[in-house]
Amino acid sequence: MPTRNQIGWWWLYESPHSERNVVNKWAERFGRTRKIEHTCWKCGDLIKTKGMGVRAHIEAHKNGGSSKPENFFMLCVVCHLHQPDAMTRPEQIEWIQRPISHEKNVAIEMIYAYANITKEDAETAGVYSEDVIELITPDCAVSRHLTNFYSNVGWKLNKLVKDRNAELLARKAAAQKDSCSINL
Repeated sequence: MPTRNQIGWWWLYESPHSERNVVNKWAERFGRTRKIEHTCWKCGDLIKTKGMGVRAHIEAHKNGGSSKPENFFMLCVVCHLHQPDAMTRPEQIEWIQRPISHEKNVAIEMIYAYANITKEDAETAGVYSEDVIELITPDCAVSRHLTNFYSNVGWKLNKLVKDRNAELLARKAAAQKDSCSINL
């Protein structure tokens, strides 16, 4: 399997002109200051840290796809889970260039649903959408099954909200104790 650098190099310098628009559109959307091999080509999230980058096949092995750099995109875990499987190369290239519409929002909503927590309850506990995205780690996406992914991250969200609520209750109790001792 090629490295991230090999994939980026191929798309930047070796791809045919008919496909080079993938890189040009990427640069327009996310700026040339980001390294192509460290950014999700669909949503633009930085994937350099935490092993969150997925070298995603354009054409799957089962459909005759190769392990050469030209058969890969760099995607974050969430976009990889939403990447269509049964598309031809031109369809995949078209998909990667379309601005992300709602994949991340749908993912966050599904995580809340699997955690059996409303967004409002999470925010009351001090857990926001950015925190939910931070819960997505490579161990959550060991398979491309969305149900497993959402239940793994949902479990983490549920635990985080419970822990934050416990912290809030402890702070309130401490504050009440302090105010009672001051009044004496």
